[in-house]
Amino acid sequence: MNKRKISEISLAWLAAIGWDFLLHGGLLAWIYAEKTPFLLGPLEAFARIPIGYASFLLLVLLIEWLMPKFEIEDIKRAWIFGLKLGAFVWAALVIGLYSIATIRLSTAIAWWVGQTLSMGVMAFVLFKAQQSTELRKIGIRVLIFVVIAIVLTIILQNMGLAPQIVI
Repeated sequence: MNKRKISEISLAWLAAIGWDFLLHGGLLAWIYAEKTPFLLGPLEAFARIPIGYASFLLLVLLIEWLMPKFEIEDIKRAWIFGLKLGAFVWAALVIGLYSIATIRLSTAIAWWVGQTLSMGVMAFVLFKAQQSTELRKIGIRVLIFVVIAIVLTIILQNMGLAPQIVI
């Protein structure tokens, strides 16, 4: 794997991490505020965040491997490809979890929707990076996206629209 490919994959991964921050720290924070035997406590969950981010890297690598096989030729098709793949991958995961664990149906559905969108983001950014002659521009856009995701999460929490999880 060459440096260019590593950079493309890294940008898609970073975008997924930014989306995940907004998704779980803001939009779905209510899930983690509820006490449930299914979820870890805040301190242990926080310590395991890097493991979750490693799983995103595996998904980006899957998308990077599959997109050429499907001959994705434009950004819209890349986005839709990511959404479709995400819908199937995450549906299988949450259905499996729901069948054997104490996960709430609302949590399973919320994760399915959020992580499906995450794979759309991964495919979108990966395709843009692959098509770009200048990765610097894409990198700047991804960084702006991540900063906006963090700022929106902070705003949601400070406005009381997303609970703050205390560690």
